[in-house]
Amino acid sequence: MKTIASAAAVLLLLGTAASAQTLDDLKKDGNGGSTDNILTYGMGYHQQRYSALKQINKQTIKRLVPVWSVSLDNTWGEQAQPIVYNGVMYVTNAKATVAIDVATGKQIWKQTLDWPPETPRVVCCGVSNKGAAIYDGKVFRTTLDAQVVAYDAKDGKELWKSKAAEWKDGYSLTVAPLVANGVLVTGISGAEYGIRGFIDGWDTETGKHLWRRYTIPARGEKGNETWPQDNNAWEVGGGSAWITGSYDPELDLMYWGTGNPAPWASQNRPGDNLYTSSVLAMRPKTGEIVWYYQFTPNDAYDYDSCWELINAEISVGGAKRKVLMQLNRNGFLYVIDRTNGQLISAKPFEKVNWASRVDEAGRPVETDEAKKLRAGEQIEHWPSTLGGKNWPHAAYSPETGLLYANTIHQARMFKHLEVKPYVAGQRYMFVDNLPIPPKPGEAIGHIDAIDPLTGDPTTGLGRTAFPNHTIPTGRLSPQALAILNYLPLPNTVEQGSGLDYRNNFATVVGQTFNTNQWDSRWDYYQDQKNTYFGRYSYAGFNVQAPGAYGLLAGGPGTGYAGNSDVLNQSIAAGWTHISSLTLVNELRFGYMRYRVNAVPNGVGTSPARDAGIPGLNLDNYFTSGMPAFFLNGDQNNNGNSNLGYALNINSCNCPLAQRERQYQVRSQGPLPVELPGGVIMNATVVSGRVRPQSRFAADLIVDVVNAQPGDITILGLGPLTNIALAVMRDPELPRKVNELIITGGSYGLHTTGTARATGDNPASCACRFLR
Repeated sequence: MKTIASAAAVLLLLGTAASAQTLDDLKKDGNGGSTDNILTYGMGYHQQRYSALKQINKQTIKRLVPVWSVSLDNTWGEQAQPIVYNGVMYVTNAKATVAIDVATGKQIWKQTLDWPPETPRVVCCGVSNKGAAIYDGKVFRTTLDAQVVAYDAKDGKELWKSKAAEWKDGYSLTVAPLVANGVLVTGISGAEYGIRGFIDGWDTETGKHLWRRYTIPARGEKGNETWPQDNNAWEVGGGSAWITGSYDPELDLMYWGTGNPAPWASQNRPGDNLYTSSVLAMRPKTGEIVWYYQFTPNDAYDYDSCWELINAEISVGGAKRKVLMQLNRNGFLYVIDRTNGQLISAKPFEKVNWASRVDEAGRPVETDEAKKLRAGEQIEHWPSTLGGKNWPHAAYSPETGLLYANTIHQARMFKHLEVKPYVAGQRYMFVDNLPIPPKPGEAIGHIDAIDPLTGDPTTGLGRTAFPNHTIPTGRLSPQALAILNYLPLPNTVEQGSGLDYRNNFATVVGQTFNTNQWDSRWDYYQDQKNTYFGRYSYAGFNVQAPGAYGLLAGGPGTGYAGNSDVLNQSIAAGWTHISSLTLVNELRFGYMRYRVNAVPNGVGTSPARDAGIPGLNLDNYFTSGMPAFFLNGDQNNNGNSNLGYALNINSCNCPLAQRERQYQVRSQGPLPVELPGGVIMNATVVSGRVRPQSRFAADLIVDVVNAQPGDITILGLGPLTNIALAVMRDPELPRKVNELIITGGSYGLHTTGTARATGDNPASCACRFLR
């Protein structure tokens, strides 16, 4: 384990020791405490993830710009919620814990972890960490190899480390700890490896283990009767607890969700399998279970219930109730009285086919599909094992009374397989879980605002459709009406469609496409050992198309309105020299010049501003013209219509002139060599040694012509890379973007009031306006 610290920053923090975090500070987090601090996972013990701050809103968000960035040097990815206290941000991932000055981005200290390199083979699902806890001047975290660690918040010094379990047996820790009533609480991971799950309590000062509550009762304990009594299924029955519980200080009850039973195939573990796929209301001092509620008895679907349990006070039948709410993986939204575990409501918030409802006793009523699955048949499983919502957390607004969540609309072909004997440290699941391609035009996920007591997203799912699928004019804003006025009225009716309008637009648009391409090459053989070549290539393209509907481009069958010219020229020269029978050297030099000039129809007009939509038409070349937008395809999913400026030839939908220049020098041997892992590269073998090719590329440039200072955001994308974003505010902008564009062979470009091109093929454009 290694510590890296900044001495100056440590001195700066010495004055904060006297104001170390108290239990009262933790209780007030997100509940009337300082909005400068975030002291708990979920922005409050209630885990509402709600901020009362008003400074950032719809009007001011356009002024947000990056101030600093810090690399966490972690290829596994980031999942942690930061903790912030007195101007210091504490961030964790699977590799390290970092303290950062929030004002400057300066690293104050960093503690790296040294878990065994084999550990990831027993970690499901992802090498990650969810975050830290802070209390009494200490920062607490968990580790991939099932350790709990405490650091001094000032300088990162390790204060204690305690082992929770043996990682080789499938146990791991990724959870953000919870400090409740002075006790540090953690939950284990590993249900997919057949562990017996548990929740632990630790002494914050010494790391002493205070208590352990197994999520599966042992023989002789209440609840074990819900497991088979003729085998040891309960000993390898899963029930992890890998998402941090919430806490009610007034009731002194914490609420922890528990994971799926193991294995996923349920035939060898009949019974309800307590306390898997449940919520446990527990005393933090002792781990005592005060009450429980099981969401999915005898879970056969991987519907673990670890997700956040949001505490709130809501009106139920005209009376205020203390409730906890969970958008469960099984597709139902549960509202439970958190004082006693009484179910108040359980309504589906996504498509569900394994259960028809939750009955008055609080048990799901399984459908024929569920019975087929339990009988060994393959079924189309809604929601899939990803759930109606996965672990990315929901939020609750006490102002609107709504839950806000990323939900998933996806099924899989699911089947139970024969259960084989348990082997410690190996996957213990035994299912076929095959993807189903989504229907064309059907979203596989949503961002929903959801009524807790009805499960109805205000985004439309579960609502009654408007008559004839027509939105009344009175429900549209003046801006929406103004934009719709640019659309023509339907000019045809699909046979048999009646008032169910679809495929009602037809137009004939003349479009011309011209191309001129040629290539020339010159080769000179000097002698048996030396060969020279030269090459010049030229490719020019031109597209001209009128608008399909006046200012509107696109529509069925067209996707472009305007004039686009592309010119691609390249020159190359090379020399090949044969040194011996086993060594051939090749030197190449090439130069490529790529130029695009695309001008859509309507440049110089301001229809968006005329319609009352601010921030789009800003009286310059780049932001004039019609905004682009899309219409969903017909109800038979026969594709989408694209209306607005969408250019389908090597350009995004904006007035654009761009140039790219690059050169490359390469020395390469003739023999293909296969390396470990299936990597094939060209190499030369000399005396049994492999000499790989060398390559150099530079001067990759995209110039944006006529750009206005401050108007452009550059976005670099790679197929498997994170987004690298830089906002340039400089009069020298066009000359300062050189190193921000090329990442992994792809690039994208944003300009104010225009659209976005991304991916390996920048011809694929989607509209996104920057204000």
